Amino acid sequence: MAAIESTAAAFRTAATWAKWTGLAPGNKERVGKRWSGRTISGSRPWRAALVEAAYAVGRTTATYLVAQYRRLARTNGKKHAAVIVLHTLVVTIWPLLQHPHPVYVELGVDYFDRRDPEQQVTRQTAKRLEGLGYTGQRSPTQAAF
Repeated sequence: MAAIESTAAAFRTAATWAKWTGLAPGNKERVGKRWSGRTISGSRPWRAALVEAAYAVGRTTATYLVAQYRRLARTNGKKHAAVIVLHTLVVTIWPLLQHPHPVYVELGVDYFDRRDPEQQVTRQTAKRLEGLGYTGQRSPTQAAF
């Protein structure tokens, strides 16, 4: 833990620490053409340790990070999802190491459902039903309270 604190303290922002660890997302574009968005190699020991942490996060339950990992792994693959979760983990850890009395607020496994219910719940459920052969009109019902 002390090694992480001393390393994180050397950087002014979470973004610069993420770049040093090699977990900042790449964005290469020249003359209007997008090239590879691969991350840089960064610090190999840190990256190896953080990759293990990301896979451990993927095996946990009821956290924001596992919800993000599973959501991304469906479409992008497990390795790509692990790198994205790693970046989130690094950006989350950095402010906790900077303050003497850190406060971490867990967003919860249902964060994405609460953030945009139309996108996450309604549309996905409608797609599943259409895939099963059902048709119909989407309209919210009145709750009986």
